[in-house]
Amino acid sequence: QVFSLIYRTANKRNAISDAGCTFLNPINGDYNFLSPEISQIIQHKLGADVVTVLDVPMRHDASTNEVRKAIKRNTEWALRSKRKFLELNGLSENDFNNPKIVRPKLGAVIQGGNDFELRKESALSLLEVGFDFYNFGGPPIHKDKNWYKTAPIGFNHELIHFVSELIPNDKIKYAMGIGSPDDILYSISVGWDVFDTVLPTRNGRHGYLYVTKGEGDTHYDNYDVLHVKNKECEFDEKPVDSTCSCECCKNVTRAYLRHLIKINDPAGWRLSSIHNLTFYNNLLNH
Repeated sequence: QVFSLIYRTANKRNAISDAGCTFLNPINGDYNFLSPEISQIIQHKLGADVVTVLDVPMRHDASTNEVRKAIKRNTEWALRSKRKFLELNGLSENDFNNPKIVRPKLGAVIQGGNDFELRKESALSLLEVGFDFYNFGGPPIHKDKNWYKTAPIGFNHELIHFVSELIPNDKIKYAMGIGSPDDILYSISVGWDVFDTVLPTRNGRHGYLYVTKGEGDTHYDNYDVLHVKNKECEFDEKPVDSTCSCECCKNVTRAYLRHLIKINDPAGWRLSSIHNLTFYNNLLNH
């Protein structure tokens, strides 16, 4: 989010330096400073069980030299983050490596854009520092694809597979921001363990519903999509997905859900989110 705030507005005071990053607070107009150490303090005060270092993401159009410079800073920030993490939790390096000690888990973020060698360089430098889990940083997409308009077509299968093999299997592999059902299932097949994505809820609010094969109007490898706002659903009395037993599918028709979303009734957004989250859970459980 900080990365987005910094690059979304052309303001010289929005900046990333070795010390940390300065950005404009869009709520009150104040400028804030966030460093690797401050990030750890915030997460510690929140009582987080899963903690992530402050990383250095890159724009998709960054040059090789820019990415290499960012990787160096990313590793330095990760090292500073770990030092602060140990200090805040009263741990030594030996304590950190002792599996008998109960403590929060700390993860680092592998960067490098679409460059395989730079990804390897980032991963190896972070493995040398030592963390509990390793995240895939940045969207794994081909440079000639637009993430928002062509996903999952633009998904870089080779890159996500390559980075997974760089991480030891005794470490948790976290694929940040992935993704569509097909992308998640592929990522699982090449070793990734943990995922997070806004797609079920964000897409649900726009009437984009994930359904079982044969139930939707658009077809992918492991699922269909039902665009419930389409005219075809205006008088459709079927549930969103006849194979689903979620609160949405048990209680409302496609026609009524379409009506709720079209009039911006929060109940429609909630029901769509419930269905999509149920679909994701069922797919992964199977």
